[in-house]
Amino acid sequence: MLHKIISTILLWVSMTTLFGQDFNAQQKAWLYKIVMKTPPLKRNWEEFFVYQGKLPANVDRYAVNGRIVTKVREKWDLIEDSIIVNPDILLIDYAGIRKTSPGLIADASVKLALWELYVILKEGYDQSPPFSINKTARYFHDELFKVLPSDLKKDGKVHKKYASSFYMLLNPSLPLNKKAGILSDIKKLPVSRQKAILEKWHHLVLEYVEKQSAIYFKNIVQDDTYFKGNLVAVGEGSGSSGLLSEYEKGGSEWIETGTGKGIGLFTYEMATKRGELTPRFESDVYINTLVAEPTLLHLSLWGMDSNKKPLILIKKDGKSYMLFADILSKEISPDPNKTKGISYLDRLVEFELKKITIPGEELNKSNGLLSIYQKEQSKKEVILGQIETLELEIDSLNKLESFNPQAKESRKEKIIVHLSNLTNKENRIKKLEKKISDEYRKIDQARSKLNEMQAVLGDDIQTWTKRDSVYTFSDGTIFNAFTQDLIFAEDSILKKVEVKLIAASFTLYIDQKDEVQMYVNTTGGVNRFSAKEDVAVNKVGIPDTIFNQSFYFEPDEFDCGCALGSEYYDLFKKIGTAVANKEKEIKLVLKANGVESSESSVTKVNSSAYLNELSNKTEYKNARRVDIEVVEESENYIFVINGYADAVNSRLSKLSHNNRSKYQKYYSQEQSLNIILSALRVSFALSELMRVAGLDLSEGVIQLIPLNQNISLSELRP
Repeated sequence: MLHKIISTILLWVSMTTLFGQDFNAQQKAWLYKIVMKTPPLKRNWEEFFVYQGKLPANVDRYAVNGRIVTKVREKWDLIEDSIIVNPDILLIDYAGIRKTSPGLIADASVKLALWELYVILKEGYDQSPPFSINKTARYFHDELFKVLPSDLKKDGKVHKKYASSFYMLLNPSLPLNKKAGILSDIKKLPVSRQKAILEKWHHLVLEYVEKQSAIYFKNIVQDDTYFKGNLVAVGEGSGSSGLLSEYEKGGSEWIETGTGKGIGLFTYEMATKRGELTPRFESDVYINTLVAEPTLLHLSLWGMDSNKKPLILIKKDGKSYMLFADILSKEISPDPNKTKGISYLDRLVEFELKKITIPGEELNKSNGLLSIYQKEQSKKEVILGQIETLELEIDSLNKLESFNPQAKESRKEKIIVHLSNLTNKENRIKKLEKKISDEYRKIDQARSKLNEMQAVLGDDIQTWTKRDSVYTFSDGTIFNAFTQDLIFAEDSILKKVEVKLIAASFTLYIDQKDEVQMYVNTTGGVNRFSAKEDVAVNKVGIPDTIFNQSFYFEPDEFDCGCALGSEYYDLFKKIGTAVANKEKEIKLVLKANGVESSESSVTKVNSSAYLNELSNKTEYKNARRVDIEVVEESENYIFVINGYADAVNSRLSKLSHNNRSKYQKYYSQEQSLNIILSALRVSFALSELMRVAGLDLSEGVIQLIPLNQNISLSELRP
């Protein structure tokens, strides 16, 4: 306890004396939320934030017309309010943050700028008149007003008839398709002017985020490290999950309940198709490499509501690097098998199969068109042979001095019948030839289309090898999955890099694409970061992850099959032997997260009445899990196990009444007993691994993350 007190005092001293004071209390609260709800930031920065406040009650009760109204508030809203009232309850170690990847600092800076812009624009509706007080809100209002045609203006203002429509365009949570619909309903507005208005809006968002994120980045790094932030969005513009996976809850006539927070800030490139506006389904940005130092690209995604994953394609010096998005973790990886969902690459495979391979097989199968055509040709040859035979017979009869005329006439009649059959057969063959020709034409067109789709990827796609969390491409470029950084070696001259975002289609046949926005952040500072970490850019990857797997559970259960693949039995036997022989020790990092904090449902656990309905949904199945990573060091095996639960009230139904009762002290209104349920899952998974290893490990604690408490493993044993 004394050690913890001393550590907290030292941390407080470093935090209060080392920069970062340019952030006000509101921005610090936002930064804390951004870090805790962004997986790469949380796993790298969580230790640099100490929140010393308590979580206030999340239920407000007040009287309205003599009736008591209950309002449930989100956890992060309460934490934010607490920090604003008392900023000292949040300690931030800026010095520690500065030692981490500059890509992470860039990610936090861009998200902080976006969140602040969202809040500014949303609060602009509360001003009288709207967007008249805050300088930034007024700037957005005035700049968008400038591109309106004169027909929509009167006396230096938006014409009263169009005022409501104009204000909706400033809505930071209104999706693109609704803004485009508002503009298309204005009869006096041509498509070209509609396009100009939306492109102006997207430019304003880009301009603000680029400038403001650069300020935040410099506030943290406190030097001139290069940084440039870009945003690019693709999809159909119908809406997506909000910033930090949060959704609007109403409270304003302008903000629609249930829409994703900030989705009106997606920066699409617009195109005109069949006389209508549409966002592009693929878009790119170009960046410059740095000279005489490595160039770091930090890539982060926002959106992806479905099981469709966008493809990120980076091209440099004629080489291509592919990164795939994971719809569950919202992170990216060069390994398409590491991520869940359907990508552009998967559609290429599907396109070739359905448009080329299968049609070709259908043509060539035993009862296919080619087989039928050959049979019809054979039948035609038989008819021609029959006619030729009859004609020869008639010639022979004509050479005779005398013959029965009827014999000749009957053969002529047969020839007439055969000629009729031949005509029918030739017509049939012509139709078959047309069908076959059409099929080959479709296949050839599909092959040309496939070649075009494949050409997008480039001719020199880089392969990779993986060690620990680092992927090394064949040319030496690395991608660090732990920090989500792509790092190019230094160049002697400036070079262009293309970063393309390709939306995933909903189906092969319907021209719909999932919307997603990508942050493309370019920074320097790689050499300094690597030196601080004592890791050269070309030597990343030690210690080594030797096991990385997830186990999944049934609703409200904490024991599962947790079947290890046969290839891992020897691994854990080896671990057990090394520990038993005192060659290495086991270190435990065990965390019970309850309902995953990165999900929008973190502060709202659904009623158990919906259990049967919800339990089979993909997002709920994926939430009921433990993630296990085992890292081997020279002297230790580090077991990192994170447990999670789905957003359904936990009853701990598998425990006896007495055991359930002893865990009631860990109940929370927003999580019910899901925190303990996830802890039980962690404990069970650990015991299963220890059983295979032949070890008895009963000492240790599990961190109950949402409660900021610990529970011992022994307390979780029945």
